Amino acid sequence: MMTFIKDYSLTYLRNKLIAIYVLNVMDILFTLYLKSTGCFMEANPFMAIFINSTFSVLALKLLIPAALVIYLYIRMRKATEFQLKKSNYFIVTIFILYACINILHFLWCGLYLIR
Repeated sequence: MMTFIKDYSLTYLRNKLIAIYVLNVMDILFTLYLKSTGCFMEANPFMAIFINSTFSVLALKLLIPAALVIYLYIRMRKATEFQLKKSNYFIVTIFILYACINILHFLWCGLYLIR
């Protein structure tokens, strides 16, 4: 696990970006499920605008992040070692934030199911 966090080789950075994208997809799936129960609301004020349109929210949460991940990976292939190391700190931070968000969603789903 520490290698995954500390290593900033292009291969590991690509895998981290893919993991962030997967966490992003899980985030929107959890959000849509919890929203459909009627007991929960979207906490992100920007996404709350689009949450009632499944097509819009999926387009925002699937297409734009996918394009961003691809763009970042293409840019990182030309980056210096220093830039890759800096990018790793940012990517690991985003990964941890998304992991925490998904853990909260998972807990909310569990609480909803046992109530």
